[in-house]
Parts: sequence; C-alpha cells; structure tokens
Amino acid sequence: MLSEYLPIIAIPLVIVLVLITIFSMWKKVPQDKAGVITGLKRRVITGGGGLVIPGVERIDYISLGNMPLRVDTRGSLSSQGVPISVSTTAVIKVRNSPDAILTAIEQFTGKNEQEIIKNIMSTATAVLEGKLREIIATMTVEDLYQKREAFSSQVQEVVGTELGNMGLEVKNFTITDISDENGYIEALGEGMIAQRKKDAEIQKSEAKREQDERTSENIKIGEQAKLEAATAIKQAEKEKQEKKVPEKKLAEKKPAEKKVTEKKSTEKKEMVPKTRNAGKKETTNKGRKS
Repeated sequence: MLSEYLPIIAIPLVIVLVLITIFSMWKKVPQDKAGVITGLKRRVITGGGGLVIPGVERIDYISLGNMPLRVDTRGSLSSQGVPISVSTTAVIKVRNSPDAILTAIEQFTGKNEQEIIKNIMSTATAVLEGKLREIIATMTVEDLYQKREAFSSQVQEVVGTELGNMGLEVKNFTITDISDENGYIEALGEGMIAQRKKDAEIQKSEAKREQDERTSENIKIGEQAKLEAATAIKQAEKEKQEKKVPEKKLAEKKPAEKKVTEKKSTEKKEMVPKTRNAGKKETTNKGRKS
C-alpha cells in the first residue's frame, strides 16, 4: 500500500530538492560589485545574478566603487634640478565593462574582495607616484607653479593610459600643493606678486592719464562751445544793430523832410501877399499915368 503512495510523495520531494539546489547555486551580485565566474565558462555578472555550479565553478567579487588615493612625492627633481614636493589626490575605480573587469581580476588577485581593493590601491599609488616624477623631470618650476591645470591634465592622461591597461580608470586627479625646501617657489611667488603690483600700478597710471586726457579734451570742447556761443551772440547783436541803423536814419529823415515841407509852405504863404501888393502897386501906377 505504501508503494502506491511513494510516487506521489517522491515527485514533490524531488521538485523541492531541485529548487533548493538551484537556489543554492544562484549567486546574487550587488550593484556596486562585479562577479567573475570561472570554471566551465568564464563570465561576468554585474547588477544581477547567475548560477554557479559548486565544485565545478567559482565566483570572485571585485568592487566597482570609487577608491580615493593620496599620493605625495618628495624631492622630485625638476628639469632645472630643483627638488620639488607635490601632493595630489586621485579617485580611481574598475571600469565597468566585461573586458576591463576580467583584466582587473587577473591583475589584482587576493583571498577576498578587501584584499583585491588593497592591491588595486597600492598598485595605482605606485603608478601615480612614478608618472608624477617622470613628468616633473620634464618641466621647469615656473611651469609647474604657473600651469597647474596643464600639469594635472598631463598626469591624468598618462596615468589613465597606464591604469587603463589594468582595467582601471581615473575619475579625478587634483594637485593640492607644490612646494620646495629651498624657497625657490616662495621667491617665484613674491616675484609674481611684485610684478602684478607693478602691472596694477602701470594700469592705474595709464587709466589716470587717459582720464586726464578725456577731462582736458572735455574742457577744450567746453571752452570751444563757449567761444562759439559768445561769437554767435555778438554776431546776432551786430546784425540787430545793423537792422536798427536804417530805421534810425529813416526816423531822422522824416522830421527833416517835414521841416523842409513846412518851410516851403511858409514861404509860399509869404509870397502870396507880396504878389498881391505888387499887383496893386502896378495898377496904381497905371492909373496915375493915365
């Protein structure tokens, strides 16, 4: 009778065992990590999960997060032979691509993830320090001090190529300090400050000179305008006077003409009685002669 129920009991048990086995082989990988499976077939898992057959395959984890570094070089000789100390900070990480992850897991071995991270940071620090010294040796102190951005870009480019061959990438690189023990940079800085002050004084003097020239020009323009206005006023008064002269002469002429007219009129009136008297005398004389 038990044999009749055995298949019914066995089938669910087999299914459960299969599911347990599958779940035990399923490896989940967090978003900030990568899982590298080796054995039957080498493959990479990021942000998900996959099956790993126990005894046949193994999975190793490597961080995809940022790794901050501080790299200091002491006594690096510039192209002039001046010992220079440079302090820098950098952020590196494993590049998130299957090929880069496989390269990094091959380059940086370790018993666990923390040991792999430690190896990555140690190797990257050594590469950064070596490249820093190489580049410093090709530059003058003046260039290092005055062209920090160009120096930083050059280091990041060279180091990025070197670390890229190891499956890494440089996310950020910053030069925090450049110094020397002989006072070369301090003297250089003082010289630059003095030069800038001198340039500022020259610019200030030139600005004042230009302002004085503009002021003088404005004064000249103002004086010219005043002179032209005074000339215009005089010309207007002259024209006004010239207009008044004919009117005055005309006004003086009219009374004179009036006097002449009155004089003539008076003379005519005086001549009339004389004419009458002369006529009377002539008549009287004629009568006497008769």
